[in-house]
Amino acid sequence: MKKCLVILGLVLIMSSLGVTCGFSQYYDLDGKWVQINGPEKWKVIGIALDEPTCDTLIAVAGVNNRYSFPCFLKNYNVLRIPNGSSALVLDIKLFEGKAKVMVFKTLYERESGWIPISWLDGNQDYPTIENIAEDKDIFEMVHSFH
Repeated sequence: MKKCLVILGLVLIMSSLGVTCGFSQYYDLDGKWVQINGPEKWKVIGIALDEPTCDTLIAVAGVNNRYSFPCFLKNYNVLRIPNGSSALVLDIKLFEGKAKVMVFKTLYERESGWIPISWLDGNQDYPTIENIAEDKDIFEMVHSFH
């Protein structure tokens, strides 16, 4: 009996650590300059202008159907931007699986919206916006909003 409780306790501790480590990769991106990495097969991705539209975006992106995503981009309240666009992470909602970003160097310069949090993968080593010398004007503009 004691052995079962010890094993159960270890399993609970390990599973809670796994969840924390998995989420920390995104939590650390709050306030950082990132590249939005949507699915590689899509040249154009969408940024939802509100959270309910982002929930739909997450569902449509998960279907992995080549017709549903272009239909979504045409029929919903989204900004269409090139996959791989630069952005600043404004807010992260870990448990809802979404992040609010402000895009730069696109047609929708300085616009903000919501994306699936998984589209932030690959950005953990990106510097904070303060460390990007070539984008000093963007750093000053962002900090003028505060």
